[in-house]
Amino acid sequence: MFREISRKVSRPVAMSAIVTAGVIAIGGGTAYAVSVVAAGPTQPSGTVYACVATGGKLAYLETGHAPYACAKGDSRWRWSVTGLKGAMGARGATGAAGQTGPAGPAGPTGPAGPPGTFTPVTANAVTAVSDQNDVGNHGVWAVDTLTRSMTVTKHGSVGVSNCGGTATNGITSCYYYTATLTDEGTFQTVLNGRSPEAGVPIPGLLDGTISGSSNFEFYATSAMPNASDVPATDDAGTDDYPSTQNWPEVFFPGGTAFAGMNEINPTYTYGAPGTCEQWVNSYNNDYGDLPFDGDITGVNHC
Repeated sequence: MFREISRKVSRPVAMSAIVTAGVIAIGGGTAYAVSVVAAGPTQPSGTVYACVATGGKLAYLETGHAPYACAKGDSRWRWSVTGLKGAMGARGATGAAGQTGPAGPAGPTGPAGPPGTFTPVTANAVTAVSDQNDVGNHGVWAVDTLTRSMTVTKHGSVGVSNCGGTATNGITSCYYYTATLTDEGTFQTVLNGRSPEAGVPIPGLLDGTISGSSNFEFYATSAMPNASDVPATDDAGTDDYPSTQNWPEVFFPGGTAFAGMNEINPTYTYGAPGTCEQWVNSYNNDYGDLPFDGDITGVNHC
């Protein structure tokens, strides 16, 4: 250990120069001083100071407080002491989460994405329809023979409630469909029939032509319309199903549930070349119930 000398001088002295490190002898051994430094009013904690006489003899040692001046002719030395690193303390508790800041402004709208790849499922079929009763505004007035063409298109899956389904009635899927129907053919008036608009008696039998079309929208529980299910011929005189209003149903297997079957904008035009008459039965003319819709009366207007 260093021996602390009791003699102290009365006032501190500030040294202005740093000199080259040297070696001093202390109590028969050798101590290595870091440097000779100027003394200030305060120094870092743990600093050791010494006064060294000529020849390296330790004249004075001081620790733990501000240094005093050395005797005239002695050198002042300083050692910086660093203790061992202490053990790491326990990790502190996690602080409370900070408050959420206000929402930032909305960013610019991104570019439009590429077009989707969905392709509607389509089925097409043609049926020869015979003996179909044609109902005017005063009952059956003619019997039709038609070539009926229909296209049914599936547009995608929708909620089961659109098919009347619930979680308990066994309906687990539903699909939205559209369809188009065209009819081309002929008609022949019936005996004692009445004209479709005015309801006047039609004398004898009169032949004519029919051209018409309509669109449909509906929901069905089947995912795949099938043209092979559509009959090639249909004798409407022996079976009243399906009617024109339900014709899309023939594209689906038995057990399919339908909902919202809606025939949109049906328009049919009837012509009687023998009497030069025409009657138009359409959604936008009160279904042929007005005088300007024309009529098929069997009276010659040529």
